[in-house]
Amino acid sequence: MKNCKHLLALVLAVLMLLSLAACGSSSGTASQPQTAAAPEASEEAPAAETDWPKSSVEIIVPASAGGEADFVGRIWADALTRYFGVPFVVTNVSGNACATGTLQARDAANDGYTMLCIHQSIVINQLAGLSDYGIEEFEMGGMVYRGNGDLVLVSGKSGLTSADELYEATNANPGTMTTSTSFGASTQILGFMMQDAGFDIREADIGDAAEKLTALLGGHINVIFNSYGAVKDYLETGELVTVGSVSRERIDAYPDIPTMSEQGYDVVYEPYNFLAFPKGTDQAIVDKLTEAAEWIVNNDEEYWADLESYGVQPFWMAPDEAVAYLDQCRTDWAHFYED
Repeated sequence: MKNCKHLLALVLAVLMLLSLAACGSSSGTASQPQTAAAPEASEEAPAAETDWPKSSVEIIVPASAGGEADFVGRIWADALTRYFGVPFVVTNVSGNACATGTLQARDAANDGYTMLCIHQSIVINQLAGLSDYGIEEFEMGGMVYRGNGDLVLVSGKSGLTSADELYEATNANPGTMTTSTSFGASTQILGFMMQDAGFDIREADIGDAAEKLTALLGGHINVIFNSYGAVKDYLETGELVTVGSVSRERIDAYPDIPTMSEQGYDVVYEPYNFLAFPKGTDQAIVDKLTEAAEWIVNNDEEYWADLESYGVQPFWMAPDEAVAYLDQCRTDWAHFYED
C-alpha cells in the first residue's frame, strides 16, 4: 500500500509539471500570476551555459522614436536590463518601411550584443521586394508582444460613423476615395485587405504617420490607419471618427469601438513583435534570451504595468511557433504582391 501511495504521488507531481510547462509555452495572452517582483539576475539565472551578457546589448528598432514599435523595444530594453543587470539600449534606425534597420541588424556581428525587435514588417518587406530575405536570416528569441491593431479613421467632417457607411461611400464614388498607406508597410497590407473586403478605395503613399494625419484633416485623403493612442485627442474633439478597429476582438481600453470583422469586413491586422539575433549567434545565447523573455512575460510586474499603460496585455509565443506564424503571414499575404 505504501508503494502505491508513493507511485500515486509521483504521477500527480509529473502531471502538475507537464501542466505548468504547457501553460508557459502556449501562444496567446499570458496570464498574470500572483508573484513577487522580478528577482535579481543572480537569483534567477537562466539554465543556458553561457556568461552572456557581459556588457551592454544594442536593440535595433527599425522605426522612429515615439511609435508603437519604439514603445515595445524600450519596455523590453528596460525589462531585460532589470533581469540581467547590464544595459540593453535601443537604437532607432528608421527608413524604407523598416527594411533599413532590419538590414543593419541582420549584418551586425553575431556575438549576442546586437538584437532586432520588430514585427511582421520583416515579412511585408520581403514580399514587397524591399528586402531579399526574411526571418530565416535571424535566430528567433520569441514573440513577445501582440498589439491592439490600428483604427480605421475618417474625418469628422465626412459624416461617416460606421464601416457600412464607409463601404457605401466608396462604392457610390468609385475610384475617387483614397487611403494613405506606405509601400511595403503594414498600412499597405491594410489597404489591400480593405479592397479585398469590397471597399472601392485607392492607395496613396503620403509619407509618415504625421503627414498622413495632416492630409486626412486637410481633406486631401479620405481614410488613414493609426493607433488609438496616437489619435485619442482627435477622437475626443470630433476632428476624427473611427469606423472600426482592425483587432480580432474589441479592446478593453476602448470597448465601444467595434471591430471591422464584427461589422462583416475581413480586415484584421495586429502587430506581433519579436526579439531575434543575427544568424549564427551561439544557440546558448539565444536560449538564455528565450528563457529570460518568457520569465519576464509571466513574472515581471513592472513589465505588466508598462503594458497596461499602453492598453495591451502580456503575450508570449515560443520561437518555433513564432517562426511558423511569420511563415504563415508570408503565405497569407503573398497574393497581394503577385502580378
